[in-house]
Amino acid sequence: AIVLLMLPFSIYGLTRDVSYEFLEDYPDDIEAIQGYHVLEENFGKGLLYPLTVVVADRPAETVDADMMALTEAISKMKGIEAVQPLGSAVSEENGGYFHLNVLLSNEVGTDGSVQSVEDIQDALKPYQDEGRAGVTGNAVVITEMKEVMDRDLLRAFGFVLVGIFVVLLLMLRSAIAPLYLIGTVLLSYTFTLGITNLVFDVFFDTPRLLFMVEFFMFVFLVALGIDYSIFLFGRIKEEVSHHGIEEGVHIAVSSTGAIITSAGLILAGTFAGLMAGELAFLGQIGFAVAFGVLVDTFVVRTILDPALARLFGKWTWWPGGIPRPVREKPVGNNKPSVEVSAAD
Repeated sequence: AIVLLMLPFSIYGLTRDVSYEFLEDYPDDIEAIQGYHVLEENFGKGLLYPLTVVVADRPAETVDADMMALTEAISKMKGIEAVQPLGSAVSEENGGYFHLNVLLSNEVGTDGSVQSVEDIQDALKPYQDEGRAGVTGNAVVITEMKEVMDRDLLRAFGFVLVGIFVVLLLMLRSAIAPLYLIGTVLLSYTFTLGITNLVFDVFFDTPRLLFMVEFFMFVFLVALGIDYSIFLFGRIKEEVSHHGIEEGVHIAVSSTGAIITSAGLILAGTFAGLMAGELAFLGQIGFAVAFGVLVDTFVVRTILDPALARLFGKWTWWPGGIPRPVREKPVGNNKPSVEVSAAD
């Protein structure tokens, strides 16, 4: 029932886009932001961050015609406020070259500005085939960063999850428990992502979280969640070896509950303190990690993981098996030895 309740919010969180609009991170009472809004209202959103288009290695006799043709082509694109030819020249090193100043009608980092940059890059491909051409500016940097972040996030997520699986595999000597422990951590992360998106959209009029939030959320919540899982399952394995699966899980949860709960409350309170800052990023990451730690503490570690340990039973410890003490008569001061029996 808990999983079914969390899944819709998880799907909601995974389907939301992120924002690359850096100006949204600052409060409106900052003088620089107020000045930007004055520029935006009177001269358009693109004036603060114009783009520069440069084309070189053109034939000297056609450089002016090429400049006007590209100016006209870019002017017709969606999301372009204005295109200003800044001049052309001819040199022995660069041949015929020219550059343009381009103003966007959309704020840097929005989907509209990203699409405009991609359209300009497509328009420059014929010039790149015959020489050198490019476009630069803040909007281009954000567009390229978005592509790099999309690739790096998938790579980072994969490395982190594989590393966690290997650590849990070696510690628990089980191939089953690490899989569902990682699954519950990912469920907690995506559920928190969905709730965070919903809260900031409804209560703070912020329909999209800043792009950095997802990455920092993943790092903090996965690290803290797995840390609690290792502590809990290390104790479960110890108790199960003496009391059986059901009783052992119950004893382990009751004996570690106070410690995990206290640690979770302290961490949640610490990260919640970030919400007192004026930067939007700090508020978003503070709420997300604080809420995620509480979910991990009171739902995942207290209910889901113990329930899964009891549900899978002896298969939780496959193929390593559960350590079982061997009752032997002690010899001298020696304690009874412990052997490992594999699950059937």
